[in-house]
Amino acid sequence: MRALALAGLLLAGPAIAAAPPRARIRAHLVPRGPVVEGQHVKLVVDVLVTTWFQHEVALPSLEVPGALVTLPAERPADLTENVQGVTWFGQSRAYIITPERGGRIDVPPFEVTVVPGEASGPIKLRTPSLSFEVREIARPPGAEDVVATTRLVVEQRFDRPVESLRVGDAFTRTVEVEAQGVQGMFLPELEFQPVEGLALYPRTPRVEDVSREREGLVGGRRVEAVTYVVKAAGEHTLPAISVSWWDTRGGRLRTTTAGSVTFTAAPTPAYRPEISLAQEQQADPRAAHRRIDWKLVGVVLAGAGLLVLLGRWVLPPLRRRWVALRERHAERVRRHEASEPWAFEQLVASARSGTPADLYRALLRWLERFRPGGRVLQLADLARTGGPDLARSISELQRRLFSSQDGEADGAAVGPALVRGVRSLRDRLGADGSPDALAPLNPI
Repeated sequence: MRALALAGLLLAGPAIAAAPPRARIRAHLVPRGPVVEGQHVKLVVDVLVTTWFQHEVALPSLEVPGALVTLPAERPADLTENVQGVTWFGQSRAYIITPERGGRIDVPPFEVTVVPGEASGPIKLRTPSLSFEVREIARPPGAEDVVATTRLVVEQRFDRPVESLRVGDAFTRTVEVEAQGVQGMFLPELEFQPVEGLALYPRTPRVEDVSREREGLVGGRRVEAVTYVVKAAGEHTLPAISVSWWDTRGGRLRTTTAGSVTFTAAPTPAYRPEISLAQEQQADPRAAHRRIDWKLVGVVLAGAGLLVLLGRWVLPPLRRRWVALRERHAERVRRHEASEPWAFEQLVASARSGTPADLYRALLRWLERFRPGGRVLQLADLARTGGPDLARSISELQRRLFSSQDGEADGAAVGPALVRGVRSLRDRLGADGSPDALAPLNPI
């Protein structure tokens, strides 16, 4: 009986070892509800497999009736869980759902396709149906369209002390708005009122989302700045900057303000303000006539005629030639970036300074393009074909990426050995035989 039992285990061993990888998906809402109209809700989606991911999980676009849905462009959080003695590795991302009406909001199920390591093909997973309740609270006039959040902060700063300003000096006022649980694109624009005696030059606003490790999106930030130039001496007041918002916890309209700032600019004797043409003509009515240079007018008219001829006969062929060259260059760059040599260069670069996640993505990208003799290799084939050193390097990379609690560990520790194994395999099996393979772009 013992011999029979041992023989059965030996026969069943290969079948157990060759068990196909498993995958599963789960989704939940944070908070589960009820929420108020305008309050943001996270739809957290976790995808888990028993091996590893050949590609980063891509979530589809999602439409929810009665709500606005966005998917922040942030790196997925890595998961490691042990369920009944089986280790699962996963990726987690979150949609942001903003209800636009009260009542019940239904989140429809959707499909996510994953490709686990050692799987024979893609696996399709489907999320469950979810729903949450939205309480409709009547807002007072003026509060219908303001941003809804639990906390909003407005801060301002200056690049130099305003107490020591003189006529002709320039200084920058920066106002930063940050809101809890709100994407940056939903924060309102700020309005900087003009101030007499100061020239105002606005800068391009900076809008960004604020994320934390293993927590995802936690809020949004909007930063606006203007530069003032002091044109006149005396006292000047920069108006306050106010932002109205709806407090979802207190159920009332609030206003947060960056206070006004008053300063006195000292005169600068050597400073000479710019005089406009209208002021110059007021001082001397003959000045405008003296400023006309008829020879210059003739040159300008002749140049304008030459430009018209160029625009009609010369520029169109040149423009068509330029467009063709640009498209040809773009196609060459596209083909180069689809080639195996380019992917190998990226793998070498990731091995020097990248994280295990960057190195793993670079390895998979190269493997997609490496087709010796027209064959398509999987990661398991690479480990078997490349020899024991390469197999150990791949195993060590997977361990660092999927088993470590710190997903940002240094990838340089395993990168050199992995690159050596891959380079040896390329030399042994020959160059890539895919049709898109090209020599390095702009070789030296």
